[in-house]
Amino acid sequence: MNMRKTLIAMISLMGVFLAGCSTGDFEYPSKKMELIVGYGAGSANDTIARSYASALEEVSGATVLVVNRPGAGGIISATEAMLAPADGYSLLLAPISAFTTAPLMQEVYYSPEDFRTVSALAEQPFAITVAADSPYDSLEDLGKVDSLTSAILGEGHASQVVIGTIMQQLGSQIRSVPFDGSGAVLQSVISGETDVAITDANTAYQRVRSGELKALAVTGSQPMEVFPGVPTVSEAGFPEADYMVTQALAVPVGTPDEIVKKLEELSDRAVGTATYQDFLAATNTFVPEMEGSEWMENYAPSEMERLKKAYTELGIGPK
Repeated sequence: MNMRKTLIAMISLMGVFLAGCSTGDFEYPSKKMELIVGYGAGSANDTIARSYASALEEVSGATVLVVNRPGAGGIISATEAMLAPADGYSLLLAPISAFTTAPLMQEVYYSPEDFRTVSALAEQPFAITVAADSPYDSLEDLGKVDSLTSAILGEGHASQVVIGTIMQQLGSQIRSVPFDGSGAVLQSVISGETDVAITDANTAYQRVRSGELKALAVTGSQPMEVFPGVPTVSEAGFPEADYMVTQALAVPVGTPDEIVKKLEELSDRAVGTATYQDFLAATNTFVPEMEGSEWMENYAPSEMERLKKAYTELGIGPK
């Protein structure tokens, strides 16, 4: 642990030195920036990153290269970003999973203290769906049988906690089957392999609109316009199941204050561009209502504590 802290401190000091040498009269950014993403091309995180990168290029004049480092629920990308020079040119699209469910399922060598979040970029609700011809029309209906099979986005993923919490409150059993990606999750329900799916709301919406699925509930503080008549999990009586998928822009903790401040200004402008706003509207994605620093300092740790408690209650954890 001491060696790790020493390594991080050395890298941070090097970043400060390099930043001081490169900014001069504080022209930032003055070279290409890299945005590290913990998921593969075409994933929800990747599409958010590419839209944001385009918007950031518009307002900064710099090239922003999206670098995919998929694997381990965001652990690989977060580790690489932690070890990158703290000079403002290595950015991380921080997924909430990398700071909550991933550390609960396996050992990681970073923590929220190793980063500073610049801005909260995106937030997506979960949607709970069943096949269009399913006999279940509400979350309460799921409790009318002794047991069900759910399709989730990975062992220990927040999607497993959402449905597990609901079924526990209903007093019914649930067997969760992990799949690789929202598309596979939804297809398993459409084909009849599983009974209920929990995915990001936007992917679910495409299959609801096509008539293959019907939505029972969404997470979030308010109903979604694209799902008329569909309640939130809190409205349906399951507030403890209310989780969201969120992403923030983060940099290594040693990044100089003046660079972070400039990046905050650029990020605020990028989020307000038509490029990014159109993307949000088209994908049923929202900008979280919180300051950038709050995401890593308060939000991620509090969500991890919620999930840690839920893991214990639901019997979820490393095997």
